[in-house]
Amino acid sequence: MAEASVNGSQAGFAASRLLALVGLVALLGCAPSGTALKGPKRAAKAEPAYSLDEELESELRHVPTDFVVPIPENRYAWERAQLFFKEQTSGGKFVAGRGDSVVLSNAGSGDRVTYNVEKQTTATGGSRFVFSCAAGSAPVPTEILSVQCRNLARFVQQGILEKSLIIR
Repeated sequence: MAEASVNGSQAGFAASRLLALVGLVALLGCAPSGTALKGPKRAAKAEPAYSLDEELESELRHVPTDFVVPIPENRYAWERAQLFFKEQTSGGKFVAGRGDSVVLSNAGSGDRVTYNVEKQTTATGGSRFVFSCAAGSAPVPTEILSVQCRNLARFVQQGILEKSLIIR
């Protein structure tokens, strides 16, 4: 008798498993191909292509793009400019300078932003740095170009670079 109740409970368990399996197959069979067990489709949220923290924007807005670096810091500022082009662009190159001026640029590199840094020797022996940015391989809004330019200028002047803002 104990055998009969064990076999009976096993049969009931097997039947409930079979019923659950049949129900699952029926459910999946009714779903159109490729959509089984997927949730409802949601409209994709449009992510902003570029966002800037208000505090950082305010900070960068006050960074000059034309300044003089005194002799003691001159060498380090120029090395930072070269480092930026080496690590953050597809390649900076020296463009023919005139007189006591030399220009570092990534023009023609295929980058979305073209950076230009002009270094001019001053009468006091320091260097005047002038920064400019332009759209490269794709259109970039003017306000974003300004942020790019000021981010680079701050890096050269102070050694602070906000890498998250750099557009490649």
